[in-house]
Amino acid sequence: MKYRVLRLQCFGSSTRRGAPGWTDPRPIRALMVRLIEAGYDLHVAHGASPSGGADKIVDDVARELLIPFPKCVHPFPVESQDGSWPRAPMMRNARMRRDFNAQIAAGFVHGKVGECVGTKGHYLSNGSDEMATALDYGMLPVPLVIFREDGIEPCRRPLLMLRRLYANTGSHDLVAPGKAVAKCLDLAESPCLDDTMISLAAAREVSPFAPWLQSVEAYLRGLQSEEARLRAIGSSNKALLGGP
Repeated sequence: MKYRVLRLQCFGSSTRRGAPGWTDPRPIRALMVRLIEAGYDLHVAHGASPSGGADKIVDDVARELLIPFPKCVHPFPVESQDGSWPRAPMMRNARMRRDFNAQIAAGFVHGKVGECVGTKGHYLSNGSDEMATALDYGMLPVPLVIFREDGIEPCRRPLLMLRRLYANTGSHDLVAPGKAVAKCLDLAESPCLDDTMISLAAAREVSPFAPWLQSVEAYLRGLQSEEARLRAIGSSNKALLGGP
């Protein structure tokens, strides 16, 4: 494998101010085990929230799985160098992004897929939204997957995410689905969408980056639903106009 070290940055819902927080260690454990078993020298960073939730579970699971390698777990608590609240967590996020230099990222956000939990009308809390935006829209975007209690959120920019994922990991099982997605988004036709979903599902069975591929599948399912909706509208309009 060309790239052995793999830097995973995690974030998510805390229990600050009585919030529900992230409580399920299973997807976190499954994600890390998958990457470790693929042969990567895994390093894990998190925001070390004193309120518990996702950061605490990430830390517990990482230290359990990486017991021989304690230096592979990188907590980034808010420090004096980050300034005063309420900007301190954002400055900490920028410091973690810069100093850890993640190759991939995963968020663990309470609630169901598509459910809004933030005050900005977004499915992410304000803190998670700021982190996700920094990772997803930075100068060098980091491939990001968002876990919810019942599944995975659709990715925002599937083709760019797959290209960055391949560039950052060197995983050759991403090549075929990447090409299929590029063709699919260029044509946006039903047979192409169906073929691409099949390609992604096959790659997901063998790839250590299955959650990221699943987020692309979720995006394409949204395209399929929109295409079906537009076809239904077209059929309805033809019927109203007396067309064939």
